Amino acid sequence: MLKAQLKYYGEALLLLLLWFMTAFSGIDGIKMMSNLGGLPALFVVIAMNAALLVWLWKSIVERFAPSKDTEQGDCANYSKNMN
Repeated sequence: MLKAQLKYYGEALLLLLLWFMTAFSGIDGIKMMSNLGGLPALFVVIAMNAALLVWLWKSIVERFAPSKDTEQGDCANYSKNMN
């Protein structure tokens, strides 16, 4: 019941804003409303870019970080395996 009420209030607010923008700005108001409609997509794109940067950072750190079983590098492991 509460979700339905919130949905109707949100739609009413959007219609009021649309009417206001159209009545006082004309066609430019409709263009502004179109830009406002793309605003949530902007946040989705920013979040996807942030996730991509985190993924790249973790893969770079994992690739170039020394592993736990090599204390002095690969040469020390090679000489231990030779004995």
